[in-house]
Amino acid sequence: MFREAFEKLELDDVATVLDKVNPLLEGIVFDPIETVIMGIDLSFYPGYRLLDISDYSGMPASHRYAVCSPRSSVVLNFTNAPIYKMNADVPLVLNEDTVADYVRFFFAFVRGKHGRFRIAESIDDIF
Repeated sequence: MFREAFEKLELDDVATVLDKVNPLLEGIVFDPIETVIMGIDLSFYPGYRLLDISDYSGMPASHRYAVCSPRSSVVLNFTNAPIYKMNADVPLVLNEDTVADYVRFFFAFVRGKHGRFRIAESIDDIF
Protein backbone atom coordinates (compact mmCIF):
# COMPACT_ATOMS: atom_id res chain seq x y z
CA MET A 1 0.00 0.00 0.00
CA PHE A 2 2.74 2.48 0.96
CA ARG A 3 6.18 2.73 -0.58
CA GLU A 4 7.96 2.88 2.78
CA ALA A 5 8.21 -0.07 5.15
CA PHE A 6 6.34 -0.45 8.41
CA GLU A 7 8.51 -0.44 11.55
CA LYS A 8 7.92 -2.71 14.54
CA LEU A 9 7.23 -0.84 17.80
CA GLU A 10 9.18 -1.71 20.95
CA LEU A 11 7.37 -3.24 23.95
CA ASP A 12 7.21 0.06 25.90
CA ASP A 13 5.67 1.81 22.87
CA VAL A 14 3.22 -1.08 22.37
CA ALA A 15 1.98 -0.68 25.96
CA THR A 16 1.59 3.09 25.53
CA VAL A 17 -0.36 2.69 22.30
CA LEU A 18 -2.61 -0.02 23.71
CA ASP A 19 -3.45 2.16 26.73
CA LYS A 20 -5.02 4.59 24.24
CA VAL A 21 -6.42 2.12 21.68
CA ASN A 22 -7.87 -0.68 23.85
CA PRO A 23 -10.70 1.50 25.24
CA LEU A 24 -11.76 2.30 21.66
CA LEU A 25 -12.06 -1.34 20.61
CA GLU A 26 -15.28 -3.27 20.86
CA GLY A 27 -15.12 -6.85 22.11
CA ILE A 28 -11.34 -7.22 22.26
CA VAL A 29 -8.49 -6.16 24.53
CA PHE A 30 -4.93 -6.50 23.30
CA ASP A 31 -2.27 -7.61 25.80
CA PRO A 32 1.01 -5.71 25.31
CA ILE A 33 3.08 -8.87 25.84
CA GLU A 34 1.24 -10.83 23.12
CA THR A 35 0.73 -7.96 20.67
CA VAL A 36 2.86 -6.90 17.71
CA ILE A 37 2.36 -3.38 16.38
CA MET A 38 3.80 -2.22 13.10
CA GLY A 39 3.68 1.51 12.34
CA ILE A 40 4.24 3.89 9.47
CA ASP A 41 4.09 7.70 9.38
CA LEU A 42 1.26 9.20 7.34
CA SER A 43 2.42 12.12 5.20
CA PHE A 44 -1.12 13.43 4.72
CA TYR A 45 -1.85 13.47 8.50
CA PRO A 46 1.30 15.13 9.92
CA GLY A 47 2.21 13.71 13.34
CA TYR A 48 0.03 10.61 12.88
CA ARG A 49 0.97 6.98 12.27
CA LEU A 50 -0.97 4.11 10.78
CA LEU A 51 -0.71 1.16 13.17
CA ASP A 52 -1.20 -2.49 12.27
CA ILE A 53 -2.07 -4.18 15.60
CA SER A 54 -1.91 -8.00 15.75
CA ASP A 55 -2.10 -10.75 18.36
CA TYR A 56 -1.39 -14.26 17.07
CA SER A 57 -1.58 -15.99 20.46
CA GLY A 58 -5.14 -17.22 19.82
CA MET A 59 -7.11 -18.65 16.97
CA PRO A 60 -8.29 -16.83 15.04
CA ALA A 61 -5.65 -14.14 15.36
CA SER A 62 -6.84 -10.69 16.45
CA HIS A 63 -6.08 -7.88 14.04
CA ARG A 64 -7.02 -4.19 14.02
CA TYR A 65 -5.83 -0.96 12.41
CA ALA A 66 -5.65 2.46 14.02
CA VAL A 67 -4.37 5.93 13.24
CA CYS A 68 -2.64 7.48 16.26
CA SER A 69 -0.75 10.52 17.44
CA PRO A 70 0.31 11.53 20.94
CA ARG A 71 -2.97 13.50 21.17
CA SER A 72 -5.58 11.16 19.70
CA SER A 73 -6.36 7.74 18.27
CA VAL A 74 -8.94 6.50 15.77
CA VAL A 75 -9.69 2.84 15.13
CA LEU A 76 -10.37 2.03 11.48
CA ASN A 77 -13.38 -0.22 10.87
CA PHE A 78 -13.45 -0.42 7.06
CA THR A 79 -16.20 2.22 6.79
CA ASN A 80 -15.62 5.79 5.68
CA ALA A 81 -16.88 7.32 8.97
CA PRO A 82 -13.60 7.21 10.95
CA ILE A 83 -11.64 8.64 8.02
CA TYR A 84 -14.15 11.43 7.37
CA LYS A 85 -14.09 12.27 11.09
CA MET A 86 -10.29 12.44 11.01
CA ASN A 87 -10.43 14.67 7.95
CA ALA A 88 -12.66 17.07 9.90
CA ASP A 89 -10.61 16.96 13.12
CA VAL A 90 -7.02 16.61 11.90
CA PRO A 91 -5.20 18.89 9.48
CA LEU A 92 -5.32 16.89 6.24
CA VAL A 93 -2.44 17.82 3.94
CA LEU A 94 -3.12 16.99 0.31
CA ASN A 95 -0.66 18.03 -2.35
CA GLU A 96 1.14 16.38 -5.26
CA ASP A 97 3.44 14.56 -2.83
CA THR A 98 0.74 13.19 -0.50
CA VAL A 99 -2.44 12.68 -2.52
CA ALA A 100 -1.49 9.28 -3.98
CA ASP A 101 -0.72 7.88 -0.50
CA TYR A 102 -4.03 9.26 0.80
CA VAL A 103 -5.99 7.62 -2.03
CA ARG A 104 -4.23 4.28 -1.37
CA PHE A 105 -4.96 4.64 2.36
CA PHE A 106 -8.61 5.56 1.84
CA PHE A 107 -9.40 2.71 -0.52
CA ALA A 108 -7.44 0.17 1.54
CA PHE A 109 -9.47 0.97 4.66
CA VAL A 110 -12.95 1.62 3.25
CA ARG A 111 -15.07 -1.19 1.90
CA GLY A 112 -18.52 -0.84 0.39
CA LYS A 113 -21.37 -3.29 0.15
CA HIS A 114 -19.75 -4.78 -2.97
CA GLY A 115 -16.29 -5.08 -1.40
CA ARG A 116 -13.24 -2.90 -1.62
CA PHE A 117 -12.00 -0.74 -4.44
CA ARG A 118 -8.60 -1.83 -5.76
CA ILE A 119 -6.28 0.61 -7.48
CA ALA A 120 -4.25 -0.87 -10.33
CA GLU A 121 -0.91 0.94 -10.45
CA SER A 122 0.93 -1.73 -12.39
CA ILE A 123 0.23 -4.85 -14.41
CA ASP A 124 0.95 -6.90 -11.25
CA ASP A 125 -2.10 -5.34 -9.56
CA ILE A 126 -4.51 -6.81 -12.12
CA PHE A 127 -5.90 -10.26 -11.43
